[in-house]
Amino acid sequence: TPSTNQSFTLVGLGLSNDIVATAPVGFELSADSGASYTNSLSLAPSAGSYSNSVFARIAASATPGSISNNIQLASLGSADASVLVTGTVTAAGQSFTNWAQGAPLNSANLLLYSIGGATSPTAGNGIASTSAVTASNLSITAIVRTNDPSLTVAGQALTDLAIGPWSTNEVSMTPSPDTNGVPEGCERQIWSTDRGVTGKKFLRLQSTLTNN
Repeated sequence: TPSTNQSFTLVGLGLSNDIVATAPVGFELSADSGASYTNSLSLAPSAGSYSNSVFARIAASATPGSISNNIQLASLGSADASVLVTGTVTAAGQSFTNWAQGAPLNSANLLLYSIGGATSPTAGNGIASTSAVTASNLSITAIVRTNDPSLTVAGQALTDLAIGPWSTNEVSMTPSPDTNGVPEGCERQIWSTDRGVTGKKFLRLQSTLTNN
C-alpha cells in the first residue's frame, strides 16, 4: 500500500513557463492535497509566480528496502531545483486466511503457518525445526514466519512439567536472525535456555495469532 504523504512548499518567482515536478522511482506526487497522485506534475504559475504545497508519498509499487532520491523541479528558463525524499518499504504482510486457502485455524495448521515456512497447509516445503542438548544448554532452531504482524512466536521454558508454568523469562533468542536459505517472509531463529544446576529443563515455542 502507499505510504502516508508529506508535503513541502514550492515557491517560484519570475517564471515564464510551468514548473515540472518529477518524482523519482518509487515515489509519486500530488498537487491537490493528496486527492490524486501521479509521477509528474505540471504546475502553472500565475503572473510569473507560483506558491503552493506539493505532496509526496512512497508508491505501492515501490521495491522493498530503503529508497532515497530527489524530486526534480524544472521550469524552462529558470534554474533547476530538487527535494530529497527518503523512506523504507516493507514487503506486503501475510495473513493466516490467505495462507490457509480455506483450511481451518487449528493447532496443526497454526504450527505449519508459524514454524517451517510452508507455503500452504498442503505444501510439503516446510523446513523442520531442530533441537540441541548440551550439558548446560537447550536450544531450538526454527524457521519462524515474520511477515504477519498479528503472529507472535515466543520461546518458553520450565523445569517441571507437572508444576509449571511455562515462562519466557529464562529464554533468549539469537540477536541476529539468519535469512540465508529460508523462505521469503521468514527468519531462522535460535531459541535457547540454560539448564541450570539441576540439569533438568523443558523448552518449547508458542505461536499466537492476536487477531484470531
